[in-house]
Amino acid sequence: MAEDNYLGGRVPPFDAIAEKACLGSVLMNNDVLPILMAIINPEDFYTEAYRHVYQGMLDLRTTGVAIDSITLGGHLKEQGKLERVGGAMIFSDLTESIATSAHADHYARIVRNHAEVRRMIYTAQEIFARGFNGVEDVSEYLASSRKAITMASATTSGIGPVKVSDDLSAIYRELEANAMPAGLVKTRIGLIDELTGGLWPGLLHVVGARPGMGKTALLLNCACNAALDGRSALYISTEDARRYLILRQIARFADVDLNDLMLRNIHPDDWPRMVKGALQISNLPLWIDDTPGLSSVRIAQIAALHKQMNGLDLLIVDHLGELTDKGENQTQVVENAAKGLRDIAKELDIPVMLAVQLNREVEYRKDKRPTLSDLRQSGAIEAVARIVWFLYRRGYYHQGCEDDPDTQLIVAKATHGKTGTIRLWSDLSRMFMRGWEINKDGPFPDESGGKYARPEMAMTKDEFFDRPKKEERKDQPEHWWHK
Repeated sequence: MAEDNYLGGRVPPFDAIAEKACLGSVLMNNDVLPILMAIINPEDFYTEAYRHVYQGMLDLRTTGVAIDSITLGGHLKEQGKLERVGGAMIFSDLTESIATSAHADHYARIVRNHAEVRRMIYTAQEIFARGFNGVEDVSEYLASSRKAITMASATTSGIGPVKVSDDLSAIYRELEANAMPAGLVKTRIGLIDELTGGLWPGLLHVVGARPGMGKTALLLNCACNAALDGRSALYISTEDARRYLILRQIARFADVDLNDLMLRNIHPDDWPRMVKGALQISNLPLWIDDTPGLSSVRIAQIAALHKQMNGLDLLIVDHLGELTDKGENQTQVVENAAKGLRDIAKELDIPVMLAVQLNREVEYRKDKRPTLSDLRQSGAIEAVARIVWFLYRRGYYHQGCEDDPDTQLIVAKATHGKTGTIRLWSDLSRMFMRGWEINKDGPFPDESGGKYARPEMAMTKDEFFDRPKKEERKDQPEHWWHK
């Protein structure tokens, strides 16, 4: 094999007896071939002759021809490979190598295991050689090396298309038990979990807003809440230094005004709560990385290593505009960065949250609620993200209402769910967000402007979503999640 040139004359691990036993089992009983096909590929055979024989068996199976020494020999002869495998005598040698085909799956796993070790050896040697030949882009070299190792360490059956039936039984068991996917992360913020399920593994969740809407507050609350549930969370900040993010957490857990913390205007009565809050924070499985100038490639390296060392259930990146991915123009840069983070979610099978700044145009509209078109390079981001949330605080745009706790989380895109508006209660001075509680907070503010009112009236679950009135819905199903 060409890869053996890297080994300095050493022979990589393989088992010729197991390889012969696999092929002999098929000649003895054609019914074992589908079993072998689920475990090994022709490339998994180290002996070149056996690779050709196994490929010939696969070719005959696709045509529906019975596989024996005569049909297989004829097929290999037509392809000019019979003499290369050692002539017709090879078939008697294969059948004499085993007494029964009952253990074909065991032989196949031996062949696969040796093939996986060889792939790792070849991959390591290629990385070694490439490093000594000179590396111009270190980040690209490290990223491609990590990806190559990941691919080499994957099992043969774990690469490429997977038959639907292989996953169907596991998914059906989840549905039957009314169980959510193991990698789902709860936000613990009111109706977000009830109406969206939470943060889904393998998906990129984009959180977009104008400055001052509470993006960082929402992301930090999600990170801390996940950590409170015992989930490992990694928060990558491209803007704020770690100390300021930690101060924000202290403000939340100690119920202290963030501005007072920043100015060190701390009342003696606040200290017991601050000590208690600091102790609670210190016990959380939460990590912060504030390294500047990161690209999605570098973040992938950080996340993969972090998962290996500490476990990783949630990755948060704040924010997209500061990533340093390459591209011919800004739109290409944004698209490459977003795709890179999407791939991290899929590869590590975790939810990834990404903060995104919105265009200034929203400031000049009468209705300042964000829409998908307000995303910078919106086409690139919208195409990549599976879930898009926007934050909108009416009080931000009304003088005297800056402390209005009413915050709208607008689900603008949900490929696997519904869209709509979820109302939140927020106190950004203490970096805290929760679901709006009717009994405690009253009904939602009147959108016509002015100080938010709290008339004594109850609201139904339907009113958590902006949706047409009943008479406009006609014959649509009565469901509170229906838009």
